[in-house]
Amino acid sequence: MNIIEKVYVETSVVGAYFEERTDVVSMAQNFWTRKWWDELRQQYFRQKFLRAKTFA
Repeated sequence: MNIIEKVYVETSVVGAYFEERTDVVSMAQNFWTRKWWDELRQQYFRQKFLRAKTFA
């Protein structure tokens, strides 16, 4: 049984990552987006990989 998982990245996420505006909302979106991609992304994909291996 092959399990193929896909992750769809909303284009607004990419926009928030590279946002350069300095208003409070844009800065907050940029902070949390970068935090997820830089710190939590590996944890997310590691869990998905381990879960997929248990079904293989």
